[in-house]
Amino acid sequence: MIVDHMAVEASRRGVYRVLARDRNCEIHVITPQRWNEGVQTISSEPEEEAGLTLHVLPTLFGNRAHRVVYRHLSALVRKVKPDFLYVEAEPENYAAIQGLLLRKLLAPRAALGLVSSRNIDHVAVGFPYKMSFTHRTCDWLLRRSPADVLFCRARRTVEFAPAYAEQSCYFPFAIDCSVFRPAAMYGERSALAVGFVGRITWNKGVNILAEAFARLPSTTRLSFVGRGDDGEELIRLGRRLGIEQRMMLWPPVVHSQIPGIMNSLDVLVLPSVETKYWMEQCPRVLIEAMACGVPIVASASGGIPDVVGNAALLFKTGDANELAARLMQFLHDPDLRRQYAERGRARALAEYDVPVLARRLHSAILDAVESRALRLR
Repeated sequence: MIVDHMAVEASRRGVYRVLARDRNCEIHVITPQRWNEGVQTISSEPEEEAGLTLHVLPTLFGNRAHRVVYRHLSALVRKVKPDFLYVEAEPENYAAIQGLLLRKLLAPRAALGLVSSRNIDHVAVGFPYKMSFTHRTCDWLLRRSPADVLFCRARRTVEFAPAYAEQSCYFPFAIDCSVFRPAAMYGERSALAVGFVGRITWNKGVNILAEAFARLPSTTRLSFVGRGDDGEELIRLGRRLGIEQRMMLWPPVVHSQIPGIMNSLDVLVLPSVETKYWMEQCPRVLIEAMACGVPIVASASGGIPDVVGNAALLFKTGDANELAARLMQFLHDPDLRRQYAERGRARALAEYDVPVLARRLHSAILDAVESRALRLR
């Protein structure tokens, strides 16, 4: 049984389909009736895969992954009697505690899996949410009664895992590389297209990208795709830097439209910085860009180096001059762009493709179920 708010979109169920189709698993996926991840509200899309049953449940507390609670989940757990309960939730999230309590009360023999991207010690520095004391309480409860396995999105999360689970499994985001693929890998354009896809906020480094871009020649174009609190300020910054005619802000798009966005770019940039409460963990956008054969320039912040390996040009976090220099490397050397495009595509296929991570998930589930059965004997 898989509880996953992002699985409202059918395109995000690839790993679960493989488990149902190829791994002899009876899969039940629970999603909210609708979800809004800052783009638009999406109603749960239907599912046609044999062996995968979709359950659409109402929720409490709105579209916030850290505080969502699923109504009627208890009745479903009682009916299905899962061998494994997978909740796409951090240890401090309400859904994680809901899963912990339902397993204890209704399915005590089931193994429990949670997910975490944590690469900052929030127990020490604090949780960056409203009513943070409730999340600290959730975290404390999980440490008192650990899950069976913690799926770690970021490499560093493995350091925190022993406090929350008996086992850990490195499990980054999966991308369907048959969907996220190069369309015209090395197509010529009249101007180099540089892009950013994500939240338009200063902690994502969008201001640093604008400052670096101002150093590039007039034959370049910059697109920001997304929405965020600093969008208006970014427009004003572009005007001050004199790049407003070469800089475009586009609204966010749903997940199924991302491949088209990626294939419109020559270079994707992720210039994230770090704050007290946040740094990049496992940025999905980098995996999507690699799968599409789009060269990447990114800051050496948080989990970014782990995600891209040798498939991106990195620059010192916060350094607009070095970012501009990296972009100039790609601008003046099409062969270098081609080399990094090929590296990225190969890395996506080897590390992040759906079949690869479906095998890893299946193995971790079997280990957790077997280990729990041994502990309960």
